[in-house]
Formats: sequence, structure tokens, C-alpha cells
Amino acid sequence: MENKSNNIILTLVSLILLFISCVARLIPHPWNFTPALAMAMFGGFVVAGRIWGILIPLLFVWISDLLVNNILYRNFFNSFVWFYDGFYWQYGAYAMVALLSGIFLKASRLLWVIPSSILGSLLFFMISNFGVWATGNMYPKNFTGLMECYVAAIPFFKGTLGGTLAYSVILFGIYDWVKKKYFRPQTA
Repeated sequence: MENKSNNIILTLVSLILLFISCVARLIPHPWNFTPALAMAMFGGFVVAGRIWGILIPLLFVWISDLLVNNILYRNFFNSFVWFYDGFYWQYGAYAMVALLSGIFLKASRLLWVIPSSILGSLLFFMISNFGVWATGNMYPKNFTGLMECYVAAIPFFKGTLGGTLAYSVILFGIYDWVKKKYFRPQTA
């Protein structure tokens, strides 16, 4: 019985951390220095079940997008924004990061979290900017245009990588601290 209540408490702690990360996107920050990818990684790791491990972080990212687009950027849109152009590329990348985190992250130690943050940031960069190239009109639809798109996006990658690293360390660090402090393994 105690193990089940521990799991419920850890799940609540995880959901609270995801919610705080969601709201943290409203804090002024450098370009792309956000918790969005860290939320996907963390949710994929802590939420039980593959589908829920993808859907829960996507829900929190979507809520944070609603807040950002309709509070911070309301002057750029004429009406309430449920989804922005090209969101499916970014959400696809978030889903992929959440799925891979659920499969490959075996422990929330920095040994695993930091390389996973780097790989997740690279994956997001590749997918989201491919989407910009494929669906937009800014670049020619050839290999040169795709490379121009990736080169133009490099300055934004610093923020993506920095935000993912910082927020991942915070999310996984707090989760580990709570787990170790309050849920010590039982001895026989």
C-alpha cells in the first residue's frame, strides 16, 4: 500500500513540476531558452505508459503555448490562437523526444539527462527547421534551401540547447531530490 501511495505522490510532484514549467514560459527569456523540450523529456520519463508519457507533456506544452500566444503575443494575432502555423512539426518533435526519453532514460541522473538534453535539442532543431523549410515560403524547395534554413536557425539553437539543459537539470534534479529525501528504499 505504501508503494502505491508513494507512486501517487511522485506523480503529483511530477505534474506540479510540469505545470510550473508551463508557467515559466511566461518569464522573459532569451530566444528559445524555454522549458518546452525539458517538459517533453521529463514527462516522457516520469509518466507511466508510452501514450500518456507523450500526451501529458504535449498537453502542458500546448497550455504554455496558449498562454504565450494569447497573453505575451496577443498583439501579433487578430483573434484567440489555439494552434500556430507549423505547430505539428514542433509537437511532433516534442512527441519524439518524450517517446525516446521514456524508452532510453533509465535514471534521472545527470549522466543520462545532459546527453539526452543535447540529443533532444538536436532532434528538435532538425525536425522543426525541416518543417519551416518544407511548409514555408522563405527558402527554395531544394537541398540548398534546406541548408540555408538550417544555417539561419543556428542562432536560435543556443537558446534551445541552453533552455533544455537548464530546465532538464532543474526538473530531474528536483524529482531526484524529492524521491531520495522522502521515498527511501525499504530495507528488509
